[in-house]
Amino acid sequence: MYKFIALLVFGFTSVISGCADVTSITRETPREVVLDSKAKAYVSVPPDGQYEQQVYPGSGMAAAGIVLAAFSTKMLHVDIADKKGYFDQALSHARREGYRYLIAPKITHWEHSNVALSGRPSKASINISIVDVKTGDLIDSVIINSHSSVVRMTAPSPEIILPEPVQAYVNTIGFSQEL
Repeated sequence: MYKFIALLVFGFTSVISGCADVTSITRETPREVVLDSKAKAYVSVPPDGQYEQQVYPGSGMAAAGIVLAAFSTKMLHVDIADKKGYFDQALSHARREGYRYLIAPKITHWEHSNVALSGRPSKASINISIVDVKTGDLIDSVIINSHSSVVRMTAPSPEIILPEPVQAYVNTIGFSQEL
């Protein structure tokens, strides 16, 4: 009887822990980052992500929207580009419009899988760079890797699994004035 209960508890615990999405956040600049919460920030829109030959239309705007939402919880004035562009274009625009920070997401992996059918999790990796618009200096850079659980019976997209780790990253940044 005790073995049955132990196996039941072990199995239940394994299923519960297997339902969690897995994320790693790797900061490329191991220094304390402090941003001015009242300064203007501009979020660029990266090219759409892909996996092998599959391009995911709209994923660049989705990634930028996730970054915008996360930084908007800590900053008063965060805007998003209205179209995809390259880093140099975004930096030039931010300078012309008087922004202090350029927040530039870059999709390095984007894969939406139906885990219930394929047994493969959805995966997303983005690099987020924060740049001082005036000088062009890199303030901070992070790589966020996330994938859905294999145990899920649903098919969460990268848009579903990325907001939480992106917000977790933003929460590690210091802000000179709290909102």
